[in-house]
Amino acid sequence: AIYKHFRSKDDLILATLRLRDEQFRNWLMRRVDAIATEPKDQLLAIFDALGEWFEEAGFRSCMFIKASSEYQDRSNPIHATAAEHKRLLLIYFTEIAQKA
Repeated sequence: AIYKHFRSKDDLILATLRLRDEQFRNWLMRRVDAIATEPKDQLLAIFDALGEWFEEAGFRSCMFIKASSEYQDRSNPIHATAAEHKRLLLIYFTEIAQKA
């Protein structure tokens, strides 16, 4: 039934990764902003927010790390999507660090 909406397992994985990327980055940015307003404090707030995530009852590791380890070929769209998520987080962290 799920394959009525997706052509393949890979398409389903890509859609899941894209949705999770959007949800996770939005959550992290909002949570960091809620914890701290000053860039220096936001750097520490990143760790506080991630700690909260790690302690959630349903925490099962990082979906993007798992995906990139299962699809190791860098030209694979799944690996590329997982890497893009990490690249976008790096940009976010770097911007905060530069302001601090």
